[in-house]
Amino acid sequence: MTPTLSQLQEKLGYSFSDSRLLLEALTHPSFAAENDGVESDNQRLEFYGDAIIQLIMTRRIFGRCPDWGEGRMTKLRAIFTRQSTLATMARHLDLGSHLRIGRGERLTEGANRPSNLCDAFEALCAAIYMDAGQHLEPVADLVNRLIDEIYPDAEGLLDEDNPKGALQEYAQQHFGSKPIYETREIVGPDHLREFTVAVYLDNREFATGTGGKRQKAEQEAARAALERLLAEGEGV
Repeated sequence: MTPTLSQLQEKLGYSFSDSRLLLEALTHPSFAAENDGVESDNQRLEFYGDAIIQLIMTRRIFGRCPDWGEGRMTKLRAIFTRQSTLATMARHLDLGSHLRIGRGERLTEGANRPSNLCDAFEALCAAIYMDAGQHLEPVADLVNRLIDEIYPDAEGLLDEDNPKGALQEYAQQHFGSKPIYETREIVGPDHLREFTVAVYLDNREFATGTGGKRQKAEQEAARAALERLLAEGEGV
């Protein structure tokens, strides 16, 4: 069964007053080119949405990282606004199933292409902004909620050694779900404990890790999973 626009709006937590804006945001140029009577695609909204998301990310980082300098804030904003991150947010909303795309795009799985998903998410943000009377908060609520759901340690994404963040982004892009960590074993006395944690991807156990703290064991499990993906040629 094809998801409905009402289901999408339920996921967004926002109900459009002007449904034409929502349809425009979901219309790929290939669909407009192939269908008479469809005058607008999502490219103009995408242009506007890019700037809106940049502002939301700037406000978020500026407010949550008071001790950071300009360079570090700029780098984290670049992570939040890059194509792969925005495409991951789109997948979290199952946006691809709602895209209006042309036949050629459909045959080449265009509804799952990162560039198309990123463009549609940017356009969607602009559509919400315009439908809300050019008020930023409904868009900010959506974007910040998605970041918090997808990246629990969002501000830690900038760390050079962040295997959990890297694995989470991979899992969202390729499986549409988060890695699941499960503590398998805790051994040793209280002052010298060792945790063993398994990480699951796509409902299957993928790797394990050990460490003196649960967080460390999770990091090692994520690192092992990334190494396995690379060894199997999956790429991250």
